[in-house]
Amino acid sequence: MCNVNYLIEIRRFNTFAARTRLPASAQLLWYKLIEIMNQHARGGDWCDGFLCIDNPYLLAYFPMSATALADARRTLCEAGLLEYIPGEKKRTPPAYRL
Repeated sequence: MCNVNYLIEIRRFNTFAARTRLPASAQLLWYKLIEIMNQHARGGDWCDGFLCIDNPYLLAYFPMSATALADARRTLCEAGLLEYIPGEKKRTPPAYRL
């Protein structure tokens, strides 16, 4: 577990997103991922590894198509804001780390 200050992370992200003109879909995905990760945290202690989140669950939070999700995820990975491990169809869900 690592200690994360949720508000500081959001403020840093807001600054980065404004400076780099990060697309709205990538911003929305980042916010949804940090919220899901915060739900799985124990107080300020967050999992320092990857969190598995299946696509149907994530798409319930991210009101866009699966293609838009993939594009937003790619944008966040390219910006160095997200690490992603693809899942295996019907076996393991994708894993994310901010």
